[in-house]
Amino acid sequence: MPLVVLLGSVLGFALLSLVAVTAGSWLRDRVGLRRIETAGAIGFLLIGVLVLVL
Repeated sequence: MPLVVLLGSVLGFALLSLVAVTAGSWLRDRVGLRRIETAGAIGFLLIGVLVLVL
């Protein structure tokens, strides 16, 4: 069971990272880079808190 949890966590984090990078590069072309960096930092902070709580 712990192996399944570990694999799920790693794959989930990889998927979230891929989505974040893809969305970030798409938004970077449309919005200023500074806003994207700030939003990304806040987003990863919120995701980290949610992962710890759940």
